Amino acid sequence: MLKSLQLNWLAGALVILVLICWSGVASASAEWPQRSILMVIPFNPGGATDQIGRTLEPLMEEKLGVPIAAQNMPGGATSIGNQYVFDAPHDGYTILVEPTDITSIAVMGQSKLTWRDWNILGVAAAVPAVFVIHPDSSIKSIAELATVMKEKQLSVGVAASGCAWTRAISLFAKENGVKQPMLVPMGGGHPAALAALKKEVDLAVCGVPEAIDLIKGKKLTALAYMGAEDIQEPFIPAITKAFPGFNKFVPFGGWVGMAVAKGTPANVVAKLQNAYNYAVNSNKFKEFLAENNFLEVGLSGEDAEEYVAVSTSVNAWLLYDLGVAPISPEEFEIPRP
Repeated sequence: MLKSLQLNWLAGALVILVLICWSGVASASAEWPQRSILMVIPFNPGGATDQIGRTLEPLMEEKLGVPIAAQNMPGGATSIGNQYVFDAPHDGYTILVEPTDITSIAVMGQSKLTWRDWNILGVAAAVPAVFVIHPDSSIKSIAELATVMKEKQLSVGVAASGCAWTRAISLFAKENGVKQPMLVPMGGGHPAALAALKKEVDLAVCGVPEAIDLIKGKKLTALAYMGAEDIQEPFIPAITKAFPGFNKFVPFGGWVGMAVAKGTPANVVAKLQNAYNYAVNSNKFKEFLAENNFLEVGLSGEDAEEYVAVSTSVNAWLLYDLGVAPISPEEFEIPRP
């Protein structure tokens, strides 16, 4: 009898212990986040990805109520930053400012990761490509650039192999039947612009926001940007004015969003999604986009994931068809657009 009572007591205690532990786990999950969050930016400081991430950082802090530490982690055309976040515990405490390169790093052989490995919280903004050159250059217009590229292989600073700016200059060369340039990855669009300023390359292709201050200060000349209408302040001509055939491509460039690894608990993803939506829909963020010549996209959740899926098809196949990407998108089950 005594032994039976002892066993019953032990069984009851175990049940209570399990309930307490379960309650503690549920409480901890419900109260997420309980500590600071690391925001990985997979490019160097100063570029479009860095600018977007650091503008969203304090706004998301307001909503989440914990500090967010932004850390630049460049290299491998964003593959190093992507892999770091993916390898971290999938608990929401390590998030990624995700640029367009997630659409190309697989076919470029830089990573096995694709957009399917991520919960895409949103796509905040698009970044049109701009061709910039040192003011001392003899090339004064985008038409003159095409003429020179027919006779000579130029060196072009870009953010990374396969990046949006790689695609822009490669597309420009293909459409105009000129020599494909020698691409010089600089670890970010802003460093690429600085390379043109220092005359380390013949010209650079980057995002308009990444070079806008250098253009305003007349330290770089903007030959054209991949859009349909001229930018008036500072004046940057649209590529379609010299090459109307580019109307079918523009606006052309990259985009910047945010992601967290698949496998992150649903309630954590929901809280991150809520904070992200709060940040991108704030007046402060919208004013930042307008002042720095970003194009607002503002997609989130399933709409953002669909956008990234289509972008992956377009970019991966474009790079492969241009002969830039060594791996067929078919190997990653990426359909033709």
